[in-house]
Amino acid sequence: MEYSSTYQTTVAYAPFMELQNEYGQGFYYREGAFYPDGTQDRTVTNWGPKFDGTLHPAPWNPDTLVPYIAKPDNWKTFYNNGRYVNNNITLSGGSEKANYRISYSNTEDKGVLPNNKLKRNAVDMKFSGEMNKVFSVDMGVNYANTKVYNVWNQSRYFWTGGQNLGFNVYYVPRNTDFEQWHNTYRNPDNSTKPQPFTIGSGQGNAIVGGFSAMDKNNRVNTQNSLLAYLQLNAKVTPWLDLSAKGNINYYNQQFEEKDYGNGKDNSGGYYGTGGSYTTNYDVLFMAHATKKVNDFNFDLRLLNEYYGNLKGETYGAHTNGGLKVPNQFFLGNSVQDLGTTSSINYGISYPSLGTVSIAGDFNINYKDYLNLEITGRNDWLSTLTYPVNVPGMNNYSIFYPSFNLSYAFSDHLRSKLPEWLTFGKLRASLAYVGNDGVAGAYSTGAGYGPGVLVNINGQSVPTASILNGNVKPNYDLRPQKQRSIELGTNLAFFKNLFDIDFAWYKTNTFNQLLHLPGVPETGYNTLYINAGNIQNTGYELLLNVNPIRSKDWGLTMSVNIGHNAGKVVNFYHSNSGDITDWTIAGNYEGVETHAYEGGAFGVLVSRGSNFYLILKQGFLSLKTTVG
Repeated sequence: MEYSSTYQTTVAYAPFMELQNEYGQGFYYREGAFYPDGTQDRTVTNWGPKFDGTLHPAPWNPDTLVPYIAKPDNWKTFYNNGRYVNNNITLSGGSEKANYRISYSNTEDKGVLPNNKLKRNAVDMKFSGEMNKVFSVDMGVNYANTKVYNVWNQSRYFWTGGQNLGFNVYYVPRNTDFEQWHNTYRNPDNSTKPQPFTIGSGQGNAIVGGFSAMDKNNRVNTQNSLLAYLQLNAKVTPWLDLSAKGNINYYNQQFEEKDYGNGKDNSGGYYGTGGSYTTNYDVLFMAHATKKVNDFNFDLRLLNEYYGNLKGETYGAHTNGGLKVPNQFFLGNSVQDLGTTSSINYGISYPSLGTVSIAGDFNINYKDYLNLEITGRNDWLSTLTYPVNVPGMNNYSIFYPSFNLSYAFSDHLRSKLPEWLTFGKLRASLAYVGNDGVAGAYSTGAGYGPGVLVNINGQSVPTASILNGNVKPNYDLRPQKQRSIELGTNLAFFKNLFDIDFAWYKTNTFNQLLHLPGVPETGYNTLYINAGNIQNTGYELLLNVNPIRSKDWGLTMSVNIGHNAGKVVNFYHSNSGDITDWTIAGNYEGVETHAYEGGAFGVLVSRGSNFYLILKQGFLSLKTTVG
């Protein structure tokens, strides 16, 4: 039996970004000056005078006078210290013919954001044993139950409701005392007070919404995952063995959200519940043969694999218009009838992904110093199937090989090499990897699928819906393919006093799937295309020094140096048009990530009205636009 326990503490000791604490609230067009009566503009900007400690109305409460000073630690109101605790117990045992291992772990993780925590219980069981001289079996089950409480959406999009606590700190005057504001933001009747200033584009409740979420809201996400596998092995001959393995992965997720109202006596409010489940499977058959002929060792593996998904469901419902009785959380307490709103959703996902594969791995070794490995795999992808007599009718099949060659010249030429060269090996590889480019089911064209409507009585009525009706069909989508080339060497000197591992690589990714926005007049809002040749080149150097080596202990020092350069060789060129610039992420009042043909992949861009500020290799450059 083994037992282990881990305890960690996370201390939020500094703000998430550098903040100035010299100037306070004020508008720039008035040079930030106070009005004659000592009041200030109700603004989030910090163009006011330097802090001097004089009394002025508080930014969060104009009826209260407070010293005009910075609050450098006001961010701490939204953050607390985290704590991680994990306990694990394991039982294991066995004999020459059978072995087992059972483990249980309990995890509690308190986050640095208010009321955010995670609880997980997991059980893992494994068993292996010989049935007779030919057959043996391996099996295992892993189950985990996880509950996550009050996840805060920290993306830029969610700041308007107070979810992004980082933006709450950034978008307020530096003389704001969050702690005092938090203690007084509700009236005696439990309703929230109006926020005295707006943030950004008229968002007047971001801070108050954050306080309310800290104190009143409660969202629990429960996840259950089950992974089970069974493998049967057969030792047919001393040089041939067979195996068959199947595994299934079931995942279920449920959520429940209780939001207290911000009106008088907590009027308003919200309750929602729902969930989903998915199931994936994988079946693998393998034959493995080994043979030694004179100085050659041969190793061959043949594989046949099937994997995909099974039926899944998504369901949910929430109140609409608030709660009839405050602080009572159930669907029947909805102000508006759920049957006459869009407050109920239900969907079925039928098996939609399936892949059939055959593969082989052939290895030839000569005297343990020369090794050649050749692999090949062919996938047939259900996501890229087309009807006959269209350009992409054969695109569902993709073959990708690989070749790996290594030569330990120190073992081959030992007598001809100096003694200070302990070991030396050269290696080279060429590999191709293919997939469907995350095309997803039904990406090749429109179709029909089952759907559900809710009638006026709240009853579910089966119906049919159009799949991808807003996507323009592309009848020649191709699988994505990646080509990798690597050259390297391993060298050891002076009886392994120090050793070097060096590798140079070049990787090109072709036919990446891009989603283009469509022109509304065409009747479509999306178009899928294959595009791109993204190239990455670089090197990695690892140096290990072993100055102290004894029977009982040793000392190893390592230095790792690497460099990678990404380049967009091309995006998309056709008779219908060219694409040379692609927005990877962003485009919501913030920095965007772009890729430019001929430039690096993943360039940070800040957009202005007629210019771009481009961060390239650590430096800002200006790119003007026309219009």
